[in-house]
Amino acid sequence: MKETYCPLCREKSKTFYCTAKDNQNPVNTFSIVQCNVCHFLYLNPAPEKEAIAAYYPDYYWVGEKKKFIEKIVPSLFSASREKARYIKKYKKQGSLLDVGCAEGFFLNHMKKQGWNVIGIDFSPQAISYGNKHLGLELYVDEV
Repeated sequence: MKETYCPLCREKSKTFYCTAKDNQNPVNTFSIVQCNVCHFLYLNPAPEKEAIAAYYPDYYWVGEKKKFIEKIVPSLFSASREKARYIKKYKKQGSLLDVGCAEGFFLNHMKKQGWNVIGIDFSPQAISYGNKHLGLELYVDEV
């Protein structure tokens, strides 16, 4: 883990916002901070680039595993609704960039509500699934 600056505006000053549990290992927690200039929320300290893949085991990407998708879809919809409610407190409509979008289930939810959406993720399998099955504009890139 390394201390970092705001990835949006490069500001170094920040304020602690909250902690979040690691989805794969709830014992681990991450600190989320808010930039004092642009108010963007981000992890700090952040995992080193080389360590990020360890947070995403092979089974993380849903891809073409239809039975697994059917099993987790209700929780994905619930999580998407919760995120959408939070965002809509601040903005009713607009454009949304999801960095680390995975297959794009959240973006798909927002697109259905009239938002312009685009996503990036480092998993070619996840991006392929979102482009092919959800018709989203997703790109493979380092997050």
